[in-house]
Amino acid sequence: MNFDNEQWASIYKTFEKIWGYQEFRPPQKEVISCLLQGRDALIVMPTGGGKSICFQLPALLKKGLTLVISPLVALMENQVNELKNKQLPVELLHNEIPKKQRKMTLNKINKQQLRLLYLSPETLLSPPVWELGDFRESFSHRG
Repeated sequence: MNFDNEQWASIYKTFEKIWGYQEFRPPQKEVISCLLQGRDALIVMPTGGGKSICFQLPALLKKGLTLVISPLVALMENQVNELKNKQLPVELLHNEIPKKQRKMTLNKINKQQLRLLYLSPETLLSPPVWELGDFRESFSHRG
């Protein structure tokens, strides 16, 4: 499936609205196209190369929840704060998150109010997260 000019215009419009950029850096457009088509991808890019936009934009354009799993808590917190400042449906879960905030985030997952969920590897497999019915099922069917 290739996107026509009208579809790309809509993608670029969202990209500019959220991040303020008018053009993608190489190979962002190809990566975004691949992910919007539902294809798997392994992308290796240098630090500062714009990797985050490659998964954030498709996650915001598509329905459902995209998981971002990383052991780098400070990086996750930075990205989540930037996206939240833009009023986007994103949350963060890791072991240092206060219980009340964890509960609110789990509730948002249950209500399907998020597009992006950043979490640490150990949090992904924690019972409160893993036992979320649809969340667990959709994750286990990907392979």
